[in-house]
Amino acid sequence: MNPVEIIKKKRDGNELTESEMEFLLKGYIEGKIADYQMSAFLMAGFLKGFSDNETKILTEIMMKSGYIYDFSDVEGIKVDKHSTGGVGDKVSIPLLPILVSLGFKVPMVSGRGLGHTGGTLDKLESIEGMDVFLSKEKMYEMVKKIGGGFGGQTENFVPADKLLYSLRDVTGTVESIPLITSSIMSKKLAEGIDSLILDVKCGNGAFMKSFDEAKKLADSMFSIGEMFGKKMVYLITDMSQVLGEYAGNGCEVYESLKLLKGETENDLFKLVKAIAVLLMEKNGIGESCEDRIAKVKDVIKKGYAYETFLKIVSSQGGNVEKLKKEDLFYQKSVEIRSDKDGYISYFDTYKIGIALIYMNAGRFKKEESIDHKTGLKVYKKIGDKVSKGDPIYEVFVGDKGYDESINILKNSYKVVDNKESIEKIELIKYIKGV
Repeated sequence: MNPVEIIKKKRDGNELTESEMEFLLKGYIEGKIADYQMSAFLMAGFLKGFSDNETKILTEIMMKSGYIYDFSDVEGIKVDKHSTGGVGDKVSIPLLPILVSLGFKVPMVSGRGLGHTGGTLDKLESIEGMDVFLSKEKMYEMVKKIGGGFGGQTENFVPADKLLYSLRDVTGTVESIPLITSSIMSKKLAEGIDSLILDVKCGNGAFMKSFDEAKKLADSMFSIGEMFGKKMVYLITDMSQVLGEYAGNGCEVYESLKLLKGETENDLFKLVKAIAVLLMEKNGIGESCEDRIAKVKDVIKKGYAYETFLKIVSSQGGNVEKLKKEDLFYQKSVEIRSDKDGYISYFDTYKIGIALIYMNAGRFKKEESIDHKTGLKVYKKIGDKVSKGDPIYEVFVGDKGYDESINILKNSYKVVDNKESIEKIELIKYIKGV
């Protein structure tokens, strides 16, 4: 086969055969196809689109480019959750131990922060000694002995995704739903799970700004999962404000600990609970919605979920005794207060994410280091009443002032006089699969 002819075929909007896709993609993975040819192929696909079958082939080739977890001899239902990312979205951290406490097996492979959104691995590395890059053997051991573990993408786990993503990142081909789908689903399918729930965000703090964009991506991933025989569920959820009360790495771990100890029932808890309940329903656990909710609350109330989290942290090298002290963010802080009476009508959640990067809670470049103890607390939600002088944010900055971040945050919210003019926010906008 000739790579140029395959590229031209896709350029002209024609569907490729499985053998053509395999020739091009496997050739690139093996170093036989040049970067410039793969870049041309990605741009052709970006502009002309990929069919469902092409997306399935691409996903499968990527999935099989490295090792695949095999938990067939481990008793229990293997599940995972994927979020498309947001500001303050720390759902995975408390969700995993809750699911394990409910009897699921959870081999969770997560990522680092991407753009203005935070990453589960960066958050977990706020815990001293925590090793998030588990070998295939270590993840198997974690799932078999404890019920789950937090892993990152290693060199041998779906390596094709790393190769293709790094190329997409520098060729303007990131925002393609088939390419996003294959990137996400190749990793999730390689986890050896039975069931997957997707949390697809929409709003000004999400990659998919509109509901329609989010649904298109969710439907694409849902379809691919079902093609591979997985029990699929998805939610479309709001990202027009920070999820929970905290954003930043260590302070999000702190909020997760509060949830696991039963000390908070905010919007973060509502979403964690909903995801756990939907996975239970999809997999035939519990007699009713009320019964499933009671089971989630019970594993928190009895301390099972919190203790499971500590076991996971300990097994992955984390300093549990230090974690229990909850010294996870700077005590020195700056408050940003409202300069008028009224009601919170809007947050620019994207700006909040950028402000966090400027205070080193995230990265503009992948080689940059992170300060895990910077972050912020948000005191208000959209629709809340505020008086002049009320705190909107508390920013944890340590000895550094981070003036640029403070200035961005001062311009990241709006207060209006009339509450009736504010659009009501629904945390969970849509559910499919149950």
